[in-house]
Amino acid sequence: MIRQPTKIFLFGMLAAALTWGIGTLYIQHLSKVESGLLTQCESQNATIRAEVARNADRSLVNKSDAELAALAKQKNINLPELTAQREEQRTAQSIEDLPVPLEWQVAHDEMICDVSELQGLKLVGLQAKMISAHRATLRFSQWPVPAAFILLIAGAVPWLWYFLLRRIAELRSAIGGKPPI
Repeated sequence: MIRQPTKIFLFGMLAAALTWGIGTLYIQHLSKVESGLLTQCESQNATIRAEVARNADRSLVNKSDAELAALAKQKNINLPELTAQREEQRTAQSIEDLPVPLEWQVAHDEMICDVSELQGLKLVGLQAKMISAHRATLRFSQWPVPAAFILLIAGAVPWLWYFLLRRIAELRSAIGGKPPI
């Protein structure tokens, strides 16, 4: 028959193992959610890049200096850069060689997908979900092992107490010349 302190110790070991195992599985789940959001962000960036390449108006070649100045003012782009881009378009060999105009680059900025760069910013949408998933992963990953260790110690204390009491009783009987209980 198993004594009560041993049952408590075994239950503590089981509870510690379950706490560690379930905690580890949940941390893996949070990591998968975080990596899924990162993949989603990167795919949105790929979509933005494809849209920019497909829909960019690359007809700066035919614009006059006055039209270019008006476009630069309207889009808040530096005029010398826009002029340089027009010259690049004039010297390009084919449509594929044409660079994407600055106006399209400004209007279609890619999302920042690196969580470390997003820290401390006010975010919405996918980037806010990425930050909250990252924080949940960091916050939760710190507690399964210490919680399992505390449960193991709490289950071991009664067993250790009665074990030491039996050893003290054996020592007392050995010193007194009495047979052990």
